Amino acid sequence: MSKLIVRPARRSDYRALEKIIRDSFDYWDQRWALEGLRYTYVIVAELRGDVVGFAELYSAYVARLGGVGVIYYLAVLSGYRRMGVGSALVKAAEDIFAKWGLEYSAASTRLENVASRGLFLKLGYREIPAFKAYDLVHALYAYEDDVIFLKPLKGREPGDRA
Repeated sequence: MSKLIVRPARRSDYRALEKIIRDSFDYWDQRWALEGLRYTYVIVAELRGDVVGFAELYSAYVARLGGVGVIYYLAVLSGYRRMGVGSALVKAAEDIFAKWGLEYSAASTRLENVASRGLFLKLGYREIPAFKAYDLVHALYAYEDDVIFLKPLKGREPGDRA
C-alpha cells in the first residue's frame, strides 16, 4: 500500500472520524466511539491525504498484569479493509503502549466479529473468553464483548509478573 501514514489525530480529522464510526459500528458502539474521541488518545491511518481508519487508545492497570494498553475502538472505512490498514493501526498502538511503559496490549470484540478476531490473532494476540477474564473485561469496558485479546509487549506471557 502506497504511503500509508499512521499519526496522532488532529481536530481537523473529526468529520472523517465520524464518517468511519458511522460506517463501521451499530448505534451503541457509534455512541461510545464518538464519546471516546473526547477522552482517549486517537491515532489515524491516512492514505493519500484521506483518513481511512482510526484507533482509540488508553492505558489501564490490571492487578495480575500491570500496565495494559487498551485498543478501545478500531475501525477502517469499508473500501479500505483487508489492505493492511488495521494491522498498521494495531502495530502503531503497540509502539505507543511500549513508549508509555506498559507491559501488555489488549482489545475486545464479539464472537461474530470474524474480521477483528482474525486481525488480532494474526498479530500474535491470545484470545481469551471474556467470562475467564473479568479483570480485563472491567479494564476494557468490554461488558458487551465475548472475547478479549491480550499480547505481551516485552516478551512476557499473560500472567507473568516481573
